[in-house]
Amino acid sequence: MPQSFWDMLRGRMPGEEKGLSVGLEPGGFVTEIRDYRQQRYPDSDTASAQEAQQRNELVFACVEVKATSAQGPRLIVQQSKTSKGKTTWEEVPGHPMRQLLMRPNPDMTEADLMQAAIVSWDVSNPRRFYAEKEFTGGLLTALHPLNPVYVRPLMSQANTRNQIGYVWYDGVERREYAFDDSLVRKAPAW
Repeated sequence: MPQSFWDMLRGRMPGEEKGLSVGLEPGGFVTEIRDYRQQRYPDSDTASAQEAQQRNELVFACVEVKATSAQGPRLIVQQSKTSKGKTTWEEVPGHPMRQLLMRPNPDMTEADLMQAAIVSWDVSNPRRFYAEKEFTGGLLTALHPLNPVYVRPLMSQANTRNQIGYVWYDGVERREYAFDDSLVRKAPAW
């Protein structure tokens, strides 16, 4: 049975009687989505959030607009200078951290990295951005964003209550990352 656009917007699956009503009052739509998601996915995880984003055009459009338009000011590296008891901050030109942010890896720009972070925060639960660190000669030289759907905590075999890193597993390939080998950032409180 083909699904109409309005049924998808309301969150109805083919054959479902009751779906998500679209309320346009402040907070109504977001609150209903949250409530509906908790009913449908009580232990909602990253996979279900990403599935909703892929299956629902409205969710996909919102995530895409947010990710492509939320390009804030460029990140800079500053150094403090104190003169006559007054501290000022000045940009450090050519700093390695700034170079890394400008080109996190050969295939990405600073804007691409920020876009990947925003999408990760929006589709993952808990709201996290994960990236693999690449080192050359002991220096951090690249960041490679990881799909948050495939990232799970890596627990110690000796004590299953101690997290020792992260595991990335896509069903075929598996990689383990120690805390120092990965960059993990929580979503900011916009």
